[in-house]
Amino acid sequence: MEAEGGGLTDERPVLVSSRGMERVIIPRDYSLGPVFAATRQSGAREVTINDRRYQIGGFHPMRPELHPPALDVRHARALFALLSFRKPDVDSPVISFSFNELCRKYAHSNGGRYSREIRNIVADLIDSYIRITELASGSIHEYRLIERIDIEKRYPIVPASAYCACDMPPESPGGCPGREPAGHPGGQD
Repeated sequence: MEAEGGGLTDERPVLVSSRGMERVIIPRDYSLGPVFAATRQSGAREVTINDRRYQIGGFHPMRPELHPPALDVRHARALFALLSFRKPDVDSPVISFSFNELCRKYAHSNGGRYSREIRNIVADLIDSYIRITELASGSIHEYRLIERIDIEKRYPIVPASAYCACDMPPESPGGCPGREPAGHPGGQD
């Protein structure tokens, strides 16, 4: 990430809280120029800011046949929402969050349409690379904004009202209403 001095360093963005508002410290170039496009992009995009050329999307260093789209403000918003889960007092590259929390941070909703859209945006972030060329020295750095995502799935919490205690035998029509609900471990599907 970039420090205020203008060079690339290994400093990580942190969450700063002031007057009840959350702010994420980001690389200065991201706010000085249009690194993230204002509208959806279909191919590669290049922008020069200060003495750096940014190529966003359109290439994948490991799979040349893959051409992910350039990133836009939707992707920037998702990145900053992800960074807001970072704890400033913990020095770890791991950021833990639930997908529902991310949806609420990103769209103030965790409804179906928003969650599908946010899932697609995060998938774009995983597949997209950014190439930074230092114009003065000619050195090139390529990196992904999200290194990897580990997904931990949990079974949904089943309310106690979904279970019933009765004397109806399981072989009766419709089965025993006291059995575990379908989709739950041990239940019938």
